Amino acid sequence: MIQNRKQDRLYDLINKGAFLPISALDVSTGRIDNSVFNRKSILAEMTDVDTTERIIGQGVASGLQITFPTSARVLSLASTSTNDIAGGSGCQTIFVEGLDTNKLPIGEFVTMNGQTEVDTIKLFLRITNLFAQNTGAGNTNAGIIRVSDSTDTFVGGVPQTRLYEVMAIGHSLGKTGIYTVPFDCTFYFKQIIINTDLTSNKIITIKVYKRAPNFTTTDTWYLDNVFYVDRSQQIYIDGQANTPGGGDIKITALTDAGTAKLAIKIHGILKKN
Repeated sequence: MIQNRKQDRLYDLINKGAFLPISALDVSTGRIDNSVFNRKSILAEMTDVDTTERIIGQGVASGLQITFPTSARVLSLASTSTNDIAGGSGCQTIFVEGLDTNKLPIGEFVTMNGQTEVDTIKLFLRITNLFAQNTGAGNTNAGIIRVSDSTDTFVGGVPQTRLYEVMAIGHSLGKTGIYTVPFDCTFYFKQIIINTDLTSNKIITIKVYKRAPNFTTTDTWYLDNVFYVDRSQQIYIDGQANTPGGGDIKITALTDAGTAKLAIKIHGILKKN
């Protein structure tokens, strides 16, 4: 009876979150506990998916591939617009959410300075998201905001060597297909929602890669799942292998011909270990 009440409460909480059901197996086996779970979504968008496989969100125009830092470091942020600055009409303050050297959650507010890069005070091993915390009259970021580190050179707000995260114009949020699970949690992948403008006789291939915790720079990614998409759709995944604390996830996409727009939401459960 206690277990049933626990299930009912969990279903109720999830339904109020309005995004997915959790199987009774998740609860009854103890994988998911209503006292230690949290909903987690990975959002990623890309307007120029083409025949080259790329992490969703980085776009073609930047010329840089998104990478993960190999050690905790000072991050640098800049925008392609001079309006993303304190007192400007765009993004004035941005919140950087990430993980420290122990892969535990940290965050920091950074005041933007247009096309001139600004540094974080804290050392970040991973970036898990960007949020436009304060904006001016435009109510969002005016330019593309990119993140590298303090050893990189920026030209016109664009890093020249490395790229860790991107916020597209007008998004107010980082939407790239990367995520690292906090070391004290486990991530359960439950649902993927896919929206695209694909025309007939075209296919987008979406690939989900994972990398184990405590990796070295020589470790390779392994392919965890592949989705072949010819239209907007929802896919529920029950019994999906989890991603342990400290594990990296990256989601890529490519088309079989031409270009396409793509937006995905990956919903799951972040369970405290």
